[in-house]
Amino acid sequence: MSDVPALLTRLRLLRCQAAYIATPLYHGYGIAILLLCIALGKKVVLTPGFSPAKACALIQEHAVDIVTVVPTMLAKMLKQDAAALKSLSCIASGGATLSPKLVAEVFGKLGPVLYNLYGTSEAGLNLIATPQDLQAASQTIGKKISSARLQVRDHRGNKLGVGEIGQICIKNRWSMRNWDGSWIETGDLGYRDERGYYFLCGRTDEMIVSGGVNVYPLEVEQMLSQHPLVEDVAVIGVPDEMYGQRLRAFVQPVPHADASAEALLDWLRPRVARHQLPREIVFVDRISYTHAGKRDKKRLRQTGE
Repeated sequence: MSDVPALLTRLRLLRCQAAYIATPLYHGYGIAILLLCIALGKKVVLTPGFSPAKACALIQEHAVDIVTVVPTMLAKMLKQDAAALKSLSCIASGGATLSPKLVAEVFGKLGPVLYNLYGTSEAGLNLIATPQDLQAASQTIGKKISSARLQVRDHRGNKLGVGEIGQICIKNRWSMRNWDGSWIETGDLGYRDERGYYFLCGRTDEMIVSGGVNVYPLEVEQMLSQHPLVEDVAVIGVPDEMYGQRLRAFVQPVPHADASAEALLDWLRPRVARHQLPREIVFVDRISYTHAGKRDKKRLRQTGE
């Protein structure tokens, strides 16, 4: 486990007294923190499933100071009982994208306790965003851990520079995926800024080309999620006769919100480029998620057909 030093130092696990592993054990960082806490002689709380009410009660009962979550779990816990989470000094989130709105909510209600972790099952943990990193750039997935070999590469395999969007590729010494020394393609698109922060732009299979321009739905999701009447949002590409493809946004409004598609588009228009503006906004009762905590865009595509 080459990510052990990073977990111990950046997440300050040595100070931890009790951990609650809310994520399924097939989530790599969850099992890593579980094994580390056992090795360190810390109390570990496990449950067979997740419910926000039970999670909040367990954290309060056991004075848990570190919890592993995916963003949807965290949002539900804050809505359920934020006061019960006051003992937490480390919320380790991963597996899906953190919205800027959720980052701000955590900082406002619990203080600087949120960490964003990025890794893959093939290559382990590679990036960590500390609370200080998220305060500087709320959308970052962090900086490389010391053991990580990571590059942003184009479709020809060339290394890209600062600010250039490409596929995040990883190399290590233990994965069967790169036994021959090749780079592991994660399927994630992103870039690195001049400060060394990495940012996600979405999946390679989600990027669309609209009027000859590459468009990344995640960037529009992150912007729309900041609207005060938007509870959740998912954006997909749909065929378009004139441009080849355009965006369709599925929006879950906050309860009792008086939101309209026209008002949301008017709000969004000055905040994104012209090619990023969705062709349409569809309101839904709830955005579906997969068992891994990711937006179920396959189901949304079927819904919108």
